[in-house]
Amino acid sequence: LSLPRSGKYFNSGPITCSWQTLRAAVKYELILTNDSNGDVITKSDLTATQVVLSATELAHDAKYTWKVRAINDSTSTLFFSRDFYLDRVLPNQPQISSPANNSRHNANLQIDFVWNLATDNGTVQSPISYEIQFSRDSNFGNTFQTSTSNNPNFQQIFSEAGEYFWRVRAKDEALNIGAYSSISKFTIN
Repeated sequence: LSLPRSGKYFNSGPITCSWQTLRAAVKYELILTNDSNGDVITKSDLTATQVVLSATELAHDAKYTWKVRAINDSTSTLFFSRDFYLDRVLPNQPQISSPANNSRHNANLQIDFVWNLATDNGTVQSPISYEIQFSRDSNFGNTFQTSTSNNPNFQQIFSEAGEYFWRVRAKDEALNIGAYSSISKFTIN
């Protein structure tokens, strides 16, 4: 099997499943199983080495298992299988925990930025990362730093005195992007 790689997350269809040609094969058979509800789709007598699974065939967020076997006039191979996930639910909006809004901090000391994320209520929970933005204006018209964290916290040192603003949002591995948190302000002395 070539694509998609096993364990891949998607947020929409169609999705193309492809595999390598076997020289002795006359045809192929693909079976797609929705592991959440047990629905099965079978595509037989395939002569091409790829199948495009439509959005209709991928109607539900779920873990899907697809498997293919090669067939000729006298025999068939065993099925080879892979899994992929369909996750269309946006991650929840993070809630900032610290530092407190309008807090003051000394220059050249590490500040710990921490936030919470409500539990994902989707059928599939893709792994989440976070995008943290810092700006000198509350409208984020001039964002001077955007960073990524795999955990709900981030450390940063600021050396220049003044007012700063920060916000964070969640992204999942299926490329769903949630809403930004509220904006929080802090001052460096």
